[in-house]
Amino acid sequence: MKKQISDSTFWDKKVFPCLLFTFLTFMVISVPLAAGENGTTTMGAIAILAAILMAIFGYIFMQEQFVDLMDEVYDDGDALVFKNSGKEIRVNLCDILDLSSEMTSTRRKVTLLLNHETQLGHKLTFYTRDNILPHRKNLAVNLDELNNRIKLARGH
Repeated sequence: MKKQISDSTFWDKKVFPCLLFTFLTFMVISVPLAAGENGTTTMGAIAILAAILMAIFGYIFMQEQFVDLMDEVYDDGDALVFKNSGKEIRVNLCDILDLSSEMTSTRRKVTLLLNHETQLGHKLTFYTRDNILPHRKNLAVNLDELNNRIKLARGH
């Protein structure tokens, strides 16, 4: 089976949120501690408010961008294997109704719409292994080729 998902997905889904919210928590806790007996200053209150707003907007952004991403995706010839949150499913190419993709700032986000509900939902999303550097080998799934294989499997 050939791996199809970006190597940065783990960073996006797990590491980055932990680092961000740890830093923001540190900001909120350290400002009152640093103020001591004098109480929190106006700048301290602004820093706390900014950290709280960053946490809220960061959470909304991560829910929009990363929460639906699969942890692992493999191409197994006549099917794709998806792994997410300890669950693994195999999706036959003939069960895929639609394939769509969009380019984010650095990666291609692919969404597959299935003709039935699975343990992971009926829309499966992942970042491909596109390489944005022109001199580097492109590890990405060929979306045109995958789309043709899907149509062939569905008899179109």
